[in-house]
Amino acid sequence: MDRIDVQYEEDGELQVGWFDRDAATAFDEDTHWDGHNNISAATGSQWDHQRLYRTGQGRWVLHCWSQWEGTVPTWHFVDEKLALNWLIQNAGIPVAEKYFGPLGDERGPAITGPRPAWVEQ
Repeated sequence: MDRIDVQYEEDGELQVGWFDRDAATAFDEDTHWDGHNNISAATGSQWDHQRLYRTGQGRWVLHCWSQWEGTVPTWHFVDEKLALNWLIQNAGIPVAEKYFGPLGDERGPAITGPRPAWVEQ
């Protein structure tokens, strides 16, 4: 068992839980080459990184770390909305749909009222 301590807030106070990383599924961040460095799709940085885990009991944990000297890696339980958005951005829609079901034909806010100038008429 690879037990990982996880921070979360409850009633405004910092708590510590845990999960078994051996029983979890890991999702690595997507990256793109900017001509000089691999840039994290999750953070927009070449130095800061994230990995998402789905625990054996179906909870979501976000692991954040940095290559900057002196930074401390963090592990946090996150809600399903953040996990879904992270999966879409980093692992792709098929992976997101595996855990959250069909996403539908479109995603995004409805435009109400007068259309902004940048929207084609």
